[in-house]
Amino acid sequence: MDLTGGGYKANATDKKAYHFIVEGDGNIVEGTHKPEDNLDCTDGNYAAHIANKNTGSIGIAIACRKDLATQPTRKQVEAMCKLAADLCKKYKLQINRHTVATHMEHDPKNKIDINNLPCVAVYGRDNVGNWLRNKVIWYSRIKGI
Repeated sequence: MDLTGGGYKANATDKKAYHFIVEGDGNIVEGTHKPEDNLDCTDGNYAAHIANKNTGSIGIAIACRKDLATQPTRKQVEAMCKLAADLCKKYKLQINRHTVATHMEHDPKNKIDINNLPCVAVYGRDNVGNWLRNKVIWYSRIKGI
């Protein structure tokens, strides 16, 4: 789970790098590549959303962070977590830190991606991944996943 560097609409760069992008209104846009493209990244036909860890991973991003005014919205965070729950069901993935993770959890130096999530002030940077996973688990339970 990541944040883009554009506005609230998915752009061509976002679509190439991520499998799914959540726009400002909560609408989910599919990227250029399907998640299955990332099963084998040696062919160069995959979504390159995280350095050296793309094989077998699905990239979901919130479209925002063009500037300080385009911060992630609650609607985007909720839509992202619902989507992650649906993808875990579809691909039969357990929800844990190895299957549902923030960009920062893959690369601890990359803290900027989660700094602007609405929950950081309450839970702190180091607990954001757990907070998001708990939301994904909650959505999976209410949807019967």
